[in-house]
Amino acid sequence: MPRVEQQFVDVVFQVGNYKFYAHKPILFARSEYFRALLQDHFGESEMDDASKIPIIKINHVTPRVLGDVLMFVYTDSCTITEDYVSELLTTADEFLLPGLKKGCGNWLGGYIDQDTVMDILKTARIFRLPRLEDACTEYIANYIEMFVEDPSLLEMIESDAMDVKDRQETDSITIVDDIRSHIRSNVRTMSDMVEAESKFSYLESMLVQLGLDA
Repeated sequence: MPRVEQQFVDVVFQVGNYKFYAHKPILFARSEYFRALLQDHFGESEMDDASKIPIIKINHVTPRVLGDVLMFVYTDSCTITEDYVSELLTTADEFLLPGLKKGCGNWLGGYIDQDTVMDILKTARIFRLPRLEDACTEYIANYIEMFVEDPSLLEMIESDAMDVKDRQETDSITIVDDIRSHIRSNVRTMSDMVEAESKFSYLESMLVQLGLDA
């Protein structure tokens, strides 16, 4: 947590044995979640024996995550690490902090490779991170030949196709359209066009494998 002037502190959050001293006006301004939390529970709060300031207990996050969430609320930055980026992203979504969600998405974008891209793509969709989703589909488009038999990608194509059939709004398949769009965007020369046709053929073979026409 950043250091705060104790004479201005007017709320304490407690997670287990850890206490975090904060300021209601800042929390009100930065997060609808904190605003609702303070309004709903402030009258039920206990009092901190030392500071005589109301305490709100939070039981569903770890001290580390709440500390980083409050750090972001105060400073627009916090440390993101591999071992708990998922927990931090989940909490950022719950606490209605789009800036922190975006920060987690940008961090994940730096770790996209063949082994991680599908998991990151699923995460991007779950947490509605369009830039991260686009980065994942761009990677897949660039290396489509490595994903022809990838079960996770095949499953996602099939799932998107089922969504289309349920909605009956369009004949396109989201993941397929996004991959095609990235393949087309890289065409600048005749050589690029030949490479693009090769990539399209890999994508088409996946659709044939699934019995889809899109």
